[in-house]
Amino acid sequence: MLEKTITATEVAKILGIDRRTVTRLAQNGEIPAIKVGLRWRFNLATILDWKRRRELANE
Repeated sequence: MLEKTITATEVAKILGIDRRTVTRLAQNGEIPAIKVGLRWRFNLATILDWKRRRELANE
């Protein structure tokens, strides 16, 4: 089964932050991502799980 990959812009919409912040987080290894050529790509399920874990940690 193919996993859905999304762009930094789509991640930004999901997280409610700026796309440049998403890119910076990816560059710093703070958010799970892979670099394909010059662009960052993100696994949708992994991002949703990452977001959920961050929300739980902040409760």
